[in-house]
Amino acid sequence: MPAARHPEHDLAYLLSRATHQLTQRLRTILEEEGLTLGQWRVLQLLSDGTSHGMSDAADYTMLPAPSLTKAVDQLVSAKLIGRRADPQDRRRVLIRLTARGRRRRQQLADRLHPVTTLGDVLDDADVASLRHLLRRLLQRYQ
Repeated sequence: MPAARHPEHDLAYLLSRATHQLTQRLRTILEEEGLTLGQWRVLQLLSDGTSHGMSDAADYTMLPAPSLTKAVDQLVSAKLIGRRADPQDRRRVLIRLTARGRRRRQQLADRLHPVTTLGDVLDDADVASLRHLLRRLLQRYQ
């Protein structure tokens, strides 16, 4: 049996810890803005300007269905997103940013930019390397 390793040598620990700290920073700012991390992720998904189904939103936000529904309901109530039935499949719900939602998402993106890009911690080359490595990891474990 190998000797116990210090947590700072454990890659899974480091990834989890970094994710936790980054998420906490995002949550703090988003709470000041009156949004949850899940709501922010919905806005981010929809920022491509197209409609998305709830299954796309669930995958992107990593929220369980009841939490996603609540987040979407709150965003609809705030008039940041719209919701409608898919014309090809009336059982499927599509969501899309409203004009108000696009403006709000951009304001938030500007405020969150230093955190979401890690620009306050890493230089551009490090960020590019980290993105590349994380994509490789994600492809491996899909």
